[in-house]
Amino acid sequence: MIQEKIPKPGEIVEGIVIGKERAALFVDLGKWGVGRVWGREYLNAKEEIKKMKAGDKIFVRILKLEDEQGYLDLSLEGVKEEVLKEKLREKREKGEPILAKVVKATKGGIICDLNGVLGFLPYSQSFFLPNKNDLETLIGKEIKVKIASVFPNKLILSQVREAAQEIKEGEMVLGEVSGITSFGVFLKFGDKEGLIPFSFLNDKKFSLGQKVKAKIVKISNGKIFLGLE
Repeated sequence: MIQEKIPKPGEIVEGIVIGKERAALFVDLGKWGVGRVWGREYLNAKEEIKKMKAGDKIFVRILKLEDEQGYLDLSLEGVKEEVLKEKLREKREKGEPILAKVVKATKGGIICDLNGVLGFLPYSQSFFLPNKNDLETLIGKEIKVKIASVFPNKLILSQVREAAQEIKEGEMVLGEVSGITSFGVFLKFGDKEGLIPFSFLNDKKFSLGQKVKAKIVKISNGKIFLGLE
């Protein structure tokens, strides 16, 4: 998306703000010359441009390689969001966690703000979300997440559990089946492992590696006992 080669219309490049004049924002694009955001594009981004000053580094989209006055024709519309999404894609590839702020709760999970880009954390992808009916208690709080999937108009998140995070009885966890025995199923979540006793399985069948949502029923002498949701 962000190009180092000769830019083409539609591509995004980085430049330095030179100044503003007569409803136009001028941007130095280095060896590619000077571009401007003007006309309707200027009006659409007027509030954003107000915050800019000479010397600021910004990203812009190339509309035309040369307008009637010899400038590259530029736009700011949707650029910030696209650049942020590109950075998020890179973090997804590297598996890096991101700090996100919970802004809304829905029936299926929560919506988080990742520095200006919204992502959805499904209840099924969370480790320590409250009961579905209590998701609104998380609004305004910050949680660590990872990017699970990136779609054109949607980001799907998964929650990151801190290695040193305390666990408490009654909390919900999302784990992976790590062992199956005659007396129960072992579930690994984060750096912990718990047992779902046979009597709590309700005749359900599981397979190794299967993702399972469970509740911490009891913690005793370092052992964690779980029950199905």
